[in-house]
Amino acid sequence: MNIYGSPFVQNTHSVSAPQTPSKSRQTAAPESVASSKIQDEVSLSNAARQLTGSSPQQSGEIRFDLVNRIRSEIAAGTYETPEKLDAALEKMLAGIGY
Repeated sequence: MNIYGSPFVQNTHSVSAPQTPSKSRQTAAPESVASSKIQDEVSLSNAARQLTGSSPQQSGEIRFDLVNRIRSEIAAGTYETPEKLDAALEKMLAGIGY
C-alpha cells in the first residue's frame, strides 16, 4: 500500500484557545426580546383526537389512585411477587419471540 499524503494539506497551522467575546460586546438583549415570552403550542386534528381515545392509558391521564397504591406496595415490600416476576418474564420472552 502506498500513501502519498493529502493534496489538501498545504501548511501547518497553530492551535489556540477558543475566542470569547469581550465584556464590551456582551450586552443585554433588547427589552422587546427579553420581555417577550416564547410559548409552544400544539393543535391536534380531529383524527388525532379520535386516536387518543378516552381511556387513561391512551390519553396520558395519570391515575393517582393507582400510583399511590403501587407506591405503598413498593414501600411495604409487597409489590414484587414471584407471580408478577414470572408474568413479566413471560411477556418479555414472548415479545422477543422466544
